[in-house]
Amino acid sequence: MDELGKKIYFSLMLAFLVVIGPLLAFFVEHNLGYVEAYQFALVPRDWSKIHGIFTMFFFHGTIVHLFFNVVPLFVLVFLMGLFYTEISIRVIVFIILGSGIGIFFVGNPSQYHIGASGLVFGLITFLIASGIIRQNKSLLTISLLVIMFYGGSLWGMLPLKPGVSWEGHLFGAISGLFIAFLWRKKGPQRDMFLFYRNLENEEDEYSIFEDK
Repeated sequence: MDELGKKIYFSLMLAFLVVIGPLLAFFVEHNLGYVEAYQFALVPRDWSKIHGIFTMFFFHGTIVHLFFNVVPLFVLVFLMGLFYTEISIRVIVFIILGSGIGIFFVGNPSQYHIGASGLVFGLITFLIASGIIRQNKSLLTISLLVIMFYGGSLWGMLPLKPGVSWEGHLFGAISGLFIAFLWRKKGPQRDMFLFYRNLENEEDEYSIFEDK
């Protein structure tokens, strides 16, 4: 298997492993009845529910809630694995923790917080910001595609809809932006053609070079 084939295989496996957890949790809860989502939810400032930082990601209230998280999650994780292979797992873990910790300390304490949307928002902002920061043609193309298909969902960071954990969206997005800047030197780097002004000549000349 060539290098590209290995990356595609890794990306598909990573995306599958990330979404299989929420799918299995939903099946067990709603079909077998062994667990209840509230048992694994995150409740802000309730230290007896702090495990929800890690477990809220797996549980969803309805099939619609699950669908609108799992589908973009599979696509975004696949893109992460394909274009940011060496840091993809660490970015995913960081966003999950960042979103959960943010909810715990700032979120609405009267609400149970569940769902993987914090990771979805974090991956959206990471892929958008990282492609711009790195000035890489391929990554910038991915940034534009993510903006086109998922940019509109970023309104979910605002408290516009009752019962929706906008805090999870917000802190997931902040975590994605933060890690994009923090790890801007890790993974693929710039390859865009840049212009510079040659001031040594009497006439203004503009040269083009490829900055690796």
